[in-house]
Amino acid sequence: MAAECGQNQKDWGKGAHLHLNCLCLKHKYMSNLSELKSKIETAHSLQEKVDALNQLASVLTIDHAEYRAGLATAQEANALAKSIQYEQGINESDYIITVSLARLGQNEEAARRAKIAIERYEKANDEVGLAKARLCLGTIYYAIGEYAMALSEMQKSLSLYQKLRDSKGEMYLMQNIGSVYLESGNLSLALECFEYALSAAKKLNDRTQQAMALGNIGVVHEKLGNHEQALEFHRECMAIVKSLNSMYHLAVAHCNLGLAYSNLGQLDEASQHLQQSLELSQKIGLQYIEAYSYYAIGCLSSKAKDSNGSESIQTLQTALKIAEKIHAKDLIAKIYLELAESYAKAGDYEQAFLAHKAYHAANRELSSEESDRRLKVMGAVYEVEQAKMQAEIYRLRNVELIEANQLKTELMSIAAHDLRNPLQAIIGFSELMLEQLNKQSELYRMTSTIYSAAQRMHELISDLLEMSALDAGKIVLHKELTDVSSLVINTVSECRVQADAKKQTIECSLEPNVKAEVDAARLKEVFVNLISNAIKYSPCEKVISVSLKHAGEKFRFEVKDEGQGLTPDDMKKLFMKFQRLSAKPTGGESSTGLGLAIVKQIVELHNGQVWAESAGKDKGATFIVEIPTE
Repeated sequence: MAAECGQNQKDWGKGAHLHLNCLCLKHKYMSNLSELKSKIETAHSLQEKVDALNQLASVLTIDHAEYRAGLATAQEANALAKSIQYEQGINESDYIITVSLARLGQNEEAARRAKIAIERYEKANDEVGLAKARLCLGTIYYAIGEYAMALSEMQKSLSLYQKLRDSKGEMYLMQNIGSVYLESGNLSLALECFEYALSAAKKLNDRTQQAMALGNIGVVHEKLGNHEQALEFHRECMAIVKSLNSMYHLAVAHCNLGLAYSNLGQLDEASQHLQQSLELSQKIGLQYIEAYSYYAIGCLSSKAKDSNGSESIQTLQTALKIAEKIHAKDLIAKIYLELAESYAKAGDYEQAFLAHKAYHAANRELSSEESDRRLKVMGAVYEVEQAKMQAEIYRLRNVELIEANQLKTELMSIAAHDLRNPLQAIIGFSELMLEQLNKQSELYRMTSTIYSAAQRMHELISDLLEMSALDAGKIVLHKELTDVSSLVINTVSECRVQADAKKQTIECSLEPNVKAEVDAARLKEVFVNLISNAIKYSPCEKVISVSLKHAGEKFRFEVKDEGQGLTPDDMKKLFMKFQRLSAKPTGGESSTGLGLAIVKQIVELHNGQVWAESAGKDKGATFIVEIPTE
């Protein structure tokens, strides 16, 4: 755009006007910092403190442009929210961290976080969060000059806000979309967007957004060469900004108004507004606006008819010092170009040449850095997309494996069920034969072998059917208030026959009247399995200890043996299907490898836990079950 100073003209270049909507984002919090800080100190819970910290971080970042303070506050909120697993607090602080990073120029990390947030909100079907995250990513693309991608993300966000019937969200999006059109040179569409945002802001009585829209409309008219109209919009903007109690917005509005007056050649008015912009930016520490104000004042001084260049050189050198301190490369290049003209006007051609050389070097560096920055942002986005793709491949593979496992379970269940009836016939007929045969005969011995083998196979099939039912989620518990103490006594009584055969002793330590809401039949399976295992894997003449007691709001059942113990490798395999451990049955008993897996599933169906403890090989083992009493 052109800035007319008397008869002289200067191309102020892209970004000469400081757009009030550099990163226009939505929040709903009060902006009184002292009240927010008080809320943090008086929070009654950690969750309330997280909310208050997020509110403060949002206001610091979005209303007051105190990006580093906002970032630090949001990071504190994020850490606290994670420590208490407060999902809403985590998401809100993540959003503010992303915004703060973007405003601090850390676009690569900001883009990475925004993409991750988009994935998280898509999975959770959270359209509000998704709209905010897409807006945030759009503004990051805007900052690095990727206008097509910025527009794509912002339009997706706009569609979501329209679907949600969120008028404020639509208004914010139109401000940002207008900025993209403005920077990409589509001034007519930019003007339409800003005018829509202005109309919406008036309906919603949002004076901050009214001011922003008016300032942006003024910038469009500057670019169109409508300087009188531009001035009127900047004046309207200023009138509203003065009532907002925001020195940040006031500093930017004064700068824009100063530049508007300079384009009309009204240098005194321009100087006054730029001086006020300078003072405000110094007061609140907005160094970019401070440097820009010095630069604009230097330009005005240089173009004055009676200027010899020396005064503008001093002002521009001050601007350069601040710009270099904050690494504002775009502004550094502009300042060097203006310095070259001012040195030439002062007759110092050597310094003019050096300043011009520095301008070209700064421009090359700026172009290279912009390219690098774009590549880094696109690289970060690509990495997130690749991770998303890999996760989807992994998910699909898991789905295939789950389907294959379900088919295997169904086939196993069918086969086991079809084998059960013939086996029952074999067991029944062999029992009848054993009753009638001479125990000393060879036929008796052979029939006894058939009977034992059929019994082992029947046990295996029963376990397979039960495991299949558990895996398929077909087991439904029928809970009722049960006297667990009596259940353990009955189970031990049934298992004594097995223990007596190996001359083992079962000692009981049972707390009376332990009652719980359980499926008694299923729980008895657990007790039988664990006691039978202790008998099976313990040598003859050993002691097996069974105990039952209350443990807070749970009951605790333990079976301790003096058997072969468990190795570290055994501990890893415990409760897994078809696993053979180092211990072997001591009396020639059979084992299906499914008993402990069934125990684990039944206990977990009761919202309980089961685990084992052992000092090592040949040092015995203790199996412990804890189940809630209610």
